[in-house]
Amino acid sequence: MVDNERLSGLEGREGGQGSGQAGWPGGGQRGEFMTNGENRVSMGWGGFGRLCAVMSSLVMAMVLALGLGSCGPGGAIGGGGANAEEIKISLVSAGLKNLPRAGEWNGILLQVTDSALQPREVVIQCPIQDPDGDTTLYRRAITTNPGVKQNVWLYVFMPFGSEGSTLTFEAFEATDKNAGAGGKGAGTSGEASAVAAGSTGGVGRLLGRSSTTINESNFSRRYSGQIAIVGRNAGGIDLYSVRSAVSGATPYGHEAVDLNDGVRVADLPDRWMGLATVSTLVWIGNTLDQDPLALTEAQASAIKQWIQRGGHFVVVFPTVSQNWTAPSNKLADIGPRAQVARFEGVRLDEYRALLRDAQQQRERPPLPSSAIVHLFKALPEAKQGEAVSILDGPGRRVAENDANTAAYRSLVMRRSVGAGAVTWVGLDISTPSITAVNAVQTDVFWNRVLGRRGEVVSGSKFTSLLQKNEITESRSAIDVDDGIASSIAKTGAAAKGVLLAFVVFIAYWILAGPLAFKVLKGSGRSQHAWIIFAGVSLIFTAISWGGANLIKPTKTEAQHLTFITEVAGQNTQHAKVFASVFLPKFGTSTIAVRPEDGVIESQNAVAPWAMYATGLGGTSVEKFPDSRGYPVVSRSPEALPVPARSTVKTVMVDWLGGPRWKMPMALPEAPISVRALPESSTRPYAITGQIKHELPAALTNVRVIVVYRQFSLGSSDKRAILASTAAVTVPEWQPGQVLDLSSVFDSVNARSGVSSLQTFMNNLVPTQQSYNFNRPQEEDKPRALSEDRLVGLSLFSVLPPPDVSPSMTGNVPHLRRSATHGVDLSRWVTQPCVMVIGHLATPTASPCPVPITVDGEVIPTSGRTVVRWIYPLESSPPEQTR
Repeated sequence: MVDNERLSGLEGREGGQGSGQAGWPGGGQRGEFMTNGENRVSMGWGGFGRLCAVMSSLVMAMVLALGLGSCGPGGAIGGGGANAEEIKISLVSAGLKNLPRAGEWNGILLQVTDSALQPREVVIQCPIQDPDGDTTLYRRAITTNPGVKQNVWLYVFMPFGSEGSTLTFEAFEATDKNAGAGGKGAGTSGEASAVAAGSTGGVGRLLGRSSTTINESNFSRRYSGQIAIVGRNAGGIDLYSVRSAVSGATPYGHEAVDLNDGVRVADLPDRWMGLATVSTLVWIGNTLDQDPLALTEAQASAIKQWIQRGGHFVVVFPTVSQNWTAPSNKLADIGPRAQVARFEGVRLDEYRALLRDAQQQRERPPLPSSAIVHLFKALPEAKQGEAVSILDGPGRRVAENDANTAAYRSLVMRRSVGAGAVTWVGLDISTPSITAVNAVQTDVFWNRVLGRRGEVVSGSKFTSLLQKNEITESRSAIDVDDGIASSIAKTGAAAKGVLLAFVVFIAYWILAGPLAFKVLKGSGRSQHAWIIFAGVSLIFTAISWGGANLIKPTKTEAQHLTFITEVAGQNTQHAKVFASVFLPKFGTSTIAVRPEDGVIESQNAVAPWAMYATGLGGTSVEKFPDSRGYPVVSRSPEALPVPARSTVKTVMVDWLGGPRWKMPMALPEAPISVRALPESSTRPYAITGQIKHELPAALTNVRVIVVYRQFSLGSSDKRAILASTAAVTVPEWQPGQVLDLSSVFDSVNARSGVSSLQTFMNNLVPTQQSYNFNRPQEEDKPRALSEDRLVGLSLFSVLPPPDVSPSMTGNVPHLRRSATHGVDLSRWVTQPCVMVIGHLATPTASPCPVPITVDGEVIPTSGRTVVRWIYPLESSPPEQTR
């Protein structure tokens, strides 16, 4: 928990802090992704309010200038610049293994060397300009070890447009006496306690500074996903990164992946924010620098929290020396609740259907005849979602004559952990005998493991297709999440202010000008025109001032868009929030997320956010005259002590906590189950069970999706969702109302309302470029976030692939996202489950499920909440066909 009293330690005196003001190269142009709702000038409380804010800022700027005139380069009162570099700071890695992403949290690994004779407490700082022109001072307090190179992790939020910008790092004396005290949070690299007071309190003399420009080519692309590989062999996952040089899309799909391979244990961060850029972390390597037993407690905790927030952790068991089930493995407690058995001399031809498509099977390319595999078997005490088999192979027993025990069958097994999952893969796809013959076909095996859709080809194959004119690169981009900023913009008060100004001006012009002169002239008193003019001016000045104060908002409140996720059987909820927070006062206001009272251990994060590009230096940002710095605890950024000017501050919140809302739940007296139907039935499966919710309001346009099981192995339609599914829309679901799944699907089926998830998704997306995402009523709001778009973002990786044949004459869509990579639920189409995706709205709009506070008080919120609830069903892996 952050001490709010210490957060105000630098109020009014960070204006000249280090190099945190101007002079850095900026990023992209702000206007590129701006909509009317994103213009900060229109997000306040009208022209009069903006004028007052600017005038107040000018006064504060003059006061600050007078008060800080004697400050040294360090920016702190009484501080001074370093005569020499007492502390050397060098950049080891920006982002996970030097692949940062703009618009997201990133880990920064620094190497700090102190030339002092004695250990001392210092504050390491990275200043980054926020969308309002103020400087966010990301800080961490450490205790130095003189003469020793110390690795120090900082966590910063890089705004969109950071590509090609310069990062600056500074070291200051910590002036707080408690900065080096031990306590909770003390970790590696001589870290001072609990991100001690120096992180948020005063700082002293500047001890060292360095700057590094990060080339654009070193950044993860804005519209690409990111998969990290611990190991040097990607096992076929690298083919997801093949993309068109023209559109950036995959040859047969939409979003390409930036592959971050070769990651070592030493590259892994000690806070989850350092993994926020990654959707999937695959651990394939087994060398000394990739040994999971080398993980520190902090690194293991970071991975666990990242998983709980929706991350997918995939472990590929090595052929020898697997230690993922060892008691000394710090991640063993989150693995599937299963027994593991190792089998040698296995003919991989028995698993051919899992690895190759039907065409490849007919061609019968050689597969290793003597391989090592690990197979899994669920423990009897495994609970819901703790040991779900994703892919099975032929059954095997440790002892061939032991017919009394269940055979080991599962080659891929999964466990739900919070909103994320841990998946074990029993075949080491990185072994030379497998890679030499390309035994694993990416879109056959990995699509079924990761929850992806569409054909995948190699770079050379793509080039050949282009040369033969068998595929088109012409694509038109649709930014599916482009409407976030306009969805949370607070524009109502601004419209009132503009209307008031227009009415007052017209009335003033008529009364003080033509009308007054005409009346005076008619009465022969035109010589008094100036008196009337002055009087009317005074009256309308009073009206303008009074009207502005009457319509000016005085209540702290927020407009939000929230994605909240809960998996049945887990004790956590995860939410990603985009919010515009109105701060009515002047000075400093602390926007924070109230921590949970011991429910789970987590570090939540609040970051200044904008959809448009601002860059690290923010040279394209409109600044307030009194722009200044504000400190943020880099390793636990739960609070932002931002400058307040009676305007709006836009933030992004990533929250993990215990259940706050009563999400949908299965009724114990009517449990959810699936059964197979006779072949003569119109559907292969039937579902029974009842669910209800106790949310603050009704859910609207509720999509209920059932995944029965994956299609039989050997299916050759690469464009399809490889699962038997059903989807239905319930117009409204009231709190406390029991939803009988059997009745819902049967009654709607009679009206031809039930479709497969594939048909539902195909109808969701345009076949040709269209801003309205197949909803004509949105044509007048091309960037509005329709409910269809919100569902599309929730199942982004299984959106239908486009038709890229050369015969396509229209604009082939390329669906993209930039701010919502962490809300994808597509992984769930690979296992039996029930998904509910609904929209919470009331006549006065929905409250936010996350407790956002300003200056310690929970504030009222309104906006839109996308509710996502998943109920895992029993294992039903696909059958293998010959």
